[in-house]
Amino acid sequence: MTTKTILAALAVLLATAAAPARAAEPFVTVSRAGGGNEAWWLARIESRPTGQGVEGVPLAQINAALGAGQPAWCAADALTNASFASDDPAIRAEMDEDFAREGELFRATLRTGRRELLAVVGHYRACSGDVAPFALLIDREGAAPRVAYVRTFDDWGPFIVVRPAGRRLVFSSCLMCDHAETLAWDGARRFRWRVEGL
Repeated sequence: MTTKTILAALAVLLATAAAPARAAEPFVTVSRAGGGNEAWWLARIESRPTGQGVEGVPLAQINAALGAGQPAWCAADALTNASFASDDPAIRAEMDEDFAREGELFRATLRTGRRELLAVVGHYRACSGDVAPFALLIDREGAAPRVAYVRTFDDWGPFIVVRPAGRRLVFSSCLMCDHAETLAWDGARRFRWRVEGL
C-alpha cells in the first residue's frame, strides 16, 4: 500500500467516525388496522429505534441529563421524513403529501441569548423496552455537541413534531389539530413549558 492510499483510507475512516449516529432508516412503520380512515399520524405506529446517539450526542450523555426517576435509554433515533414507512400505498401517499406541504417537521432551532440550539424530536427505547417520543435540544457550539435540554413524552402517542415560533418551540402530537406544548427560553437560564391550543 502506498502512503497516499493509507491516508485516503484513514480520511474516510475518520469522516465516518465523526458523523452523527443515524438510524438504519426507516425505523417507524405506519399501518391502519382494519382499513380505518384516520389520519396517518393517528394510525398504528410501531417504532424500533436502534441508535446509540442522537445528532452526535452519545446515549450516556443523554442518560446523564435525564431527570431523577426517568428510565435509562438503551436506544434512540431522531425522526426525519425518511424514518416513516408503510406497506399501504394510500398511507405512503398521505405521508409524502404532508411532508411536502409541511416542510421540516422534526428539527428546528432556538436562540437562547448568544447560543443557537438545535432541537430534534424522535423516539427512544427505554432499557425496559418501552418506546416513547422525546425532545432533545443540543448545543453545537463547543468542541463536541452536548445536551442543553431533554424531555420525554411518555404520556403521548408515538407521533411528535416541532416547529419554531419566534423565541419558542412548539411541540405537537399531530399535524392538523390544536394540541400543542411550547418550550420557551425565559432569559434567566431556564426553559419554561406551557400547554396551549394552536
